[in-house]
Amino acid sequence: MLRKFDLPCNPRNSYVWLMITQNLIIFTLQFSLIEILIINQKKKNISFIVFIFLLIQVLKAMVWSQQEIHTLISIRKTTNQLYWNIFGRLRCIYWNNVANRLNNFCNSRYMGNQCKRKFNSLVTHYNNMELYAANDQRRKRNRIFFDELRTRFWKDPFDRHRHNVARNTRRKSDVRIRKRRREREGLKRGDGGGYVYISGNDENSRY
Repeated sequence: MLRKFDLPCNPRNSYVWLMITQNLIIFTLQFSLIEILIINQKKKNISFIVFIFLLIQVLKAMVWSQQEIHTLISIRKTTNQLYWNIFGRLRCIYWNNVANRLNNFCNSRYMGNQCKRKFNSLVTHYNNMELYAANDQRRKRNRIFFDELRTRFWKDPFDRHRHNVARNTRRKSDVRIRKRRREREGLKRGDGGGYVYISGNDENSRY
């Protein structure tokens, strides 16, 4: 499976610039097509139905479908170990390979840096989702990928283990603090000196 992600040892700068140039051309063409469609529709050179159809086709190329997002998450998850074993410009080639696999599976035309930006935005949404209230209807649309991202698989494996250990330590510490607090609040001496007040529904008792 990792053969598709074999990376050259010395990627050329020209290759990186080629990817950047291609992506800029794609974005420029997409926005230019929209502008041309609007101008021609205003001049009545094309019918309104044809205008809507062509506009939808252009916009579809700019919007990620749910299948494409699920596939992107799956590819990034299964290659996380490889991702953390490479650095620098190799990361750019990694994302280009991710895009190639995604395009082959979904019949799409994404570039590597588009996949990178989309995945980073998903991670940002996930981090925000952890703070959302359960009844927050405005953010419900962004919660559809929550379960797939819950494991935080994109983290460096070592950092993820360290995060889990720290989280478990904090939980144990919180339990001890709450237990001591309940013990302190459980028995309190009254102002009269002879009564001990038991928290809860228990009756007062005398020494």
